[in-house]
Amino acid sequence: MVQPAAVRAMLEKAHAADRFRKNCGRAHPLWGNGSLMAAALTECGRAGEPRLSDSGYLEAMCTVIETILDWRQRAR
Repeated sequence: MVQPAAVRAMLEKAHAADRFRKNCGRAHPLWGNGSLMAAALTECGRAGEPRLSDSGYLEAMCTVIETILDWRQRAR
């Protein structure tokens, strides 16, 4: 199960990496190019994508989307 705190941590890393990329003109050495995908890959590695019929996967995606929306709202 995906925890909102873990998603928030990845969002913060992606945001920091994006600022680094904009300031230095290159990807962050640990967190990549500033995308959430790059931050997630450094945290979790690459895995196959489950089927959309997988309830656990759908719940995890819901948690990720809700956490992103909350993070963006707080950033305003």
